[in-house]
Order: sequence, then structure tokens, then C-alpha cells
Amino acid sequence: VFFFFKQKTAYEIAQRLVGSEMCIRDSSGTAKVSGDSPNRTTAYGLPKDKKGKGLPSGSVGPTQIRSLTLKQLKDHIQDMYLQKQKYDEKCAESMLPRETMEQYMYTYLNQRYGLKNLIIEWAAAIINGIKRYSLEDSDVALFGKILRNECDEDFRVVHNEVKSAMNDILKDKLKKKFKHKSEGDICKILNDIQAGEIEEGEWTEVIRKMYNEEHCGILEHRIRDKISENKQSLNKGEGKRLTREELRALQSKKGNNITFSIFQKIVLDFQLATHEKYLKKFISVFKKIDADTNGIINEGEFRELLAMMKVVQTEEEIERLLQNVDPFNNMQITFSECLSLLSSETTTVPDRDPTGREMKTISLLEKFTNEDSQEIQSHSPAVINPPSQMIHNQNNLLI
Repeated sequence: VFFFFKQKTAYEIAQRLVGSEMCIRDSSGTAKVSGDSPNRTTAYGLPKDKKGKGLPSGSVGPTQIRSLTLKQLKDHIQDMYLQKQKYDEKCAESMLPRETMEQYMYTYLNQRYGLKNLIIEWAAAIINGIKRYSLEDSDVALFGKILRNECDEDFRVVHNEVKSAMNDILKDKLKKKFKHKSEGDICKILNDIQAGEIEEGEWTEVIRKMYNEEHCGILEHRIRDKISENKQSLNKGEGKRLTREELRALQSKKGNNITFSIFQKIVLDFQLATHEKYLKKFISVFKKIDADTNGIINEGEFRELLAMMKVVQTEEEIERLLQNVDPFNNMQITFSECLSLLSSETTTVPDRDPTGREMKTISLLEKFTNEDSQEIQSHSPAVINPPSQMIHNQNNLLI
């Protein structure tokens, strides 16, 4: 019989790395490896000892500063996502509590490298990599927000679905444009676009098929602003200074094309920003409950959360939610588990029907988010005409 034992190196080791052994913030907010310091706040907010005392520290070997390339960082992030999914399944099978992404990062690094000095080096490298690349890469920005409990882990599914939708719509357009080309040729053209520029007719069709008129208008405005910004920067002294004739020729040639990676980032950032806006009210309440800011609450705090949200009325409903979110009574419920539960559990509210007789079903989270609104609105941009093989549920995906 196989038993899965949760190693006592996940959160416990992470706690022992706080302060004297862990990556801490310096005055500029940069994560660094430090010697003994009274500041025991980790780079991503690991909790202090509840008694305010120094945590035990073991001997740590020499450490070095690692600097990750964007590719190295993204490879680690993707592997962490994959391994955490497997780890969560094992924890569920063994009736153990699920870890936050912050907790799991240390579990992952311990399992991969083992030695404390290597865990410290890689944790600092990942945290500094997030700081360095978040503004230029949407995948890194999303991981950083998940790590800080500013976004739920499930949103990664949405993030990937948006990418797939963009590629599938573009591929479908290429098939219609080049009817006699083989699948391999179409894929090569698609790869060339993804590595270079996407034409105006292509990017406008992508966003118009993905979003409604309002959101499409917002995105188109942002994309055209970026194109104008890029055109203006052509003559601002980076490299060779262009003549007016050369500049006009270059702009005429490029038209309203845009680098595909920039286009994709604008769309992904828009989707994430909309989701953050939707979660803002919930996060505010959750932080009031989560006193130690570690992204985990117990049963009492979960009950307090539900009371503040006012989305359930009876003890029976509360017990049912507790059974779903913490069936083994571990008394540890993560930020992402709360959001997943409240997004999947539904209730009925009056529809926009003037008579007030029509009812509609929405999630508990959506009810809480929109309780001050006069009407229940869709809380996110949603794909209008997604590829047939994709399934979009507004309550669980494009939020």
C-alpha cells in the first residue's frame, strides 16, 4: 500500500528560513539574501512567528546571487504549476491541506535542490526575476499575483484559454486566406506571425471575435495607442537616426501592424486587469480576516468571511460549504480554495425583468461582487465566438 506523507519541509522549512536565512526586503524593496536581521518579513510576506520571537535557524552554507533569464524564470514557473497540480492531488488523497502557491514554492525548491543555501538562492532568484520581468511578461506578472494572493490559481486556466483563442482564431483566418496551403504551411505562417508582426486586419478580427463591442473598443484603442507610441519612438535616437523620407517609408510599410508579443500582452493584461477589478472587493474582505496575511484561514475565519459577505443565510448552508472546502477538517483553507468554492457554488437572484418574477443563477462570488449594483452584470470580458473545441463558462473561466 502506498502512502503519501507530506514532507515537513513545506511551510515549516519556509518558516525557518524567515529572517536570518530567508530572502528579505531591503530598504528599496528588493529581495536579497541576508544575515541575521530584526526584519523578518520575507519578500512575499511569509508570516512571522506569532509570539514575535526569532525563529530557529540551522547552519546555511555559502550562497550566491543568481540572475535568471526570462526563459529560465518562465520554465521554473511552468514546472511549478505542473508539479503543484500533482502535489495538490496527493494532498487530497492523503487528506492533507492544500498549500498556497507561496508555500509550495519552498516545497518545490526543497524537493528539487534539498540544500538550504540552494533553496535560498533560487527563492531569491525567482522573487527578483518576478520583480524584473513582471512589466514585460504577462505570464510572470500573473504568477507574481498568485504568489501574493492577489489572484486565484484557477485564473491560469483562463490565461491559457485566452492565448489559445487568439491563436485558433488567427489560424482559422489564415486557412481561409490561404485555402490551398497545407496544414504544415499554415502552421509555419502562424509561427512567423507569432515571432514577428501581426497585421491590422488580423489583430482586429481576433479581438472582435473574442470580445463584445465595448471591450473590443477598449482593446482597439489601447493597441492603436501602442502602435502610435512605437512609430513616434522610431525617430528618438535609438540606433541610426532616420531621415524624414526613411521614416515615412518605414511607417507606410508597417501601417498599423504590431509585434505579436506586444499585441498578446495587451490582451492578456486587459483580461487580468478586469479579473483583478472583479476580485477587488473580495480581496479587501479576505485581508481583513486573514490577520497573519499568509493566504490561509481556519474554520472560524471562514465563517467570519461568509458573515461579512452575506451570501448564505443558514447554518446548514455554511456546513455544506465547509464540507466542500475542508472535508477533512484540516482547519486550513487557502485564498484560492475560497475563490474556487465561491465561484462554483451558485444561488438565484432576480433577473432584470421589470416584473421581478424572472430569476437567474449566479455564483456566490458574483452575488457578493454585484450586491451594491442595481442589476447583475457579467463580471468579465467573454469570448463571443470562441473556437468550437473550447468551452467558456463566465463564472469559472473568463473572469
